[in-house]
This record gives sequence, structure tokens and C-alpha cells, in this order.
Amino acid sequence: MGTSPYQAMDPDFITVEEYLSGEELAEKRHVYINGQVFAIAGATGQHEIVPGNLIAAMLAHHRGRGCMVFKGDMKVRLHLNQKDLFYYPDIMVVCDPSDREAAYRQRPRIIVGVMTE
Repeated sequence: MGTSPYQAMDPDFITVEEYLSGEELAEKRHVYINGQVFAIAGATGQHEIVPGNLIAAMLAHHRGRGCMVFKGDMKVRLHLNQKDLFYYPDIMVVCDPSDREAAYRQRPRIIVGVMTE
């Protein structure tokens, strides 16, 4: 088990740039909430069934419409209450052709988060 690239950084505040650089090196995924970074758990087999079915339907629905459908590994960047937030939605649909950052998207049309027991 490797170490987190965030261990060497100031635990009280990590910049957006430090977070994005750290995620490129990290073995596990993390969310970013206004300067704080938190590791997230991997998905279970049961959790993957619902997104798998939904993504198949969304791909068919959005085919030829200029939209991209992402599953699980593309971050979304949100600005809520003047705070930065990055996380990995289970499914995200992006139709804005100018939304093309390599590591994240900022203007999704649809965000899906799946909750399982």
C-alpha cells in the first residue's frame, strides 16, 4: 500500500493546483472540499450494477448529440457558496463543447450519484 501524495502538504489547506497534481499521482481517489482533501472508498460490485445500466441508456440517448458520458473516473468541479469542490460522480453527462479540461469538467448537464446499502 503506497502513501498519499497529500501527506507532505499542509493539512489545513491544499490549493486546487496541489489537489489536481496529487490526484495524478494518487493510488486512491480523493474529493476536494474548499482546501481539504478526503480519500473516498472504491465501489462494490452491487454499486456498479446501477451505474452500468444507466450509462448504457445514457450513451444510447446522447449518441450523435455532441454530449460526452463519463462514468466514475472524471472529476466534476463545482463552485458552491464561494467554495471549490471536486468529486467523482458515478455518471456525468457534459454537452458544452467548451468544457474540455483534461482532469475535470465544470458544466455538466447531468450528474448521477448512486447510493447502495
